[in-house]
Amino acid sequence: MKPVSSAHFTVAIRSRAIRVLAAAALLAAAAPGIYAAYRIFRADRIARTDLTPGGFTAALRVDPSNSRLWWQRGRLHHFSVEEPDLAKAADDYRKAVSLNPRLSQAWVGLSDCLERSGDLAGAERSLERALSVHRYSHLTRWQAGNFYLRQGRLQQMYESFKLASQYDPSKLPIAIQVAWKADADQAGILEKLAPDDADSCLKYLNFLVSQNELDLAAPVWRRWKAAPVPEGTDPKPSVAFPYVDRLLNASRISEALAV
Repeated sequence: MKPVSSAHFTVAIRSRAIRVLAAAALLAAAAPGIYAAYRIFRADRIARTDLTPGGFTAALRVDPSNSRLWWQRGRLHHFSVEEPDLAKAADDYRKAVSLNPRLSQAWVGLSDCLERSGDLAGAERSLERALSVHRYSHLTRWQAGNFYLRQGRLQQMYESFKLASQYDPSKLPIAIQVAWKADADQAGILEKLAPDDADSCLKYLNFLVSQNELDLAAPVWRRWKAAPVPEGTDPKPSVAFPYVDRLLNASRISEALAV
């Protein structure tokens, strides 16, 4: 066996020392990231096991940079059945959006707190920030529509409800009922609210038929006939039966025959 020289031995020792130092340097560089990941995991576990303001407070002590934890604690203060606290909720929402300005629902929550506290200008600014973040969110649009409804600003209400109904058609029947009660110009609801597609027209037609508003139903029927048929659908004659029945009951025979 060939003997190892002292020079070779020294080189081996130095090489091993360099590898150890390199590993230590990598570990030191990774340590902040590992610790941050641990804090996120730990805070999440605390919040999941204690869904109270106290539980979220404990979680925030571990991870105070988590915007969603601030938002969720704000919601607990905001919507508490036993003891709602709008001031604390607003503070938490502000902290959440300071950490993550794209957290649109925190902006919406802050808007509601400010509105309830009488700061309508601040409420509208917060709502506009939410819309600027998620302009095409049906949820945010729906919340905006309700805000404008409460302020009696029907034009903005219609704009928001119409967009919300385009993104989520299930909201249109509710929006129709709200508009029907809020707006004396019921003849204008078709243009101001109903999206220009066959499904929306049919929903509004059925509502008008249920209210026996046959004069208002006629232009909706014409718009439905002119609307393009959605791909993959085959409209059945039965969709017109309730309308025809109402026309016959009202002795509007020529209109019924035309339909």
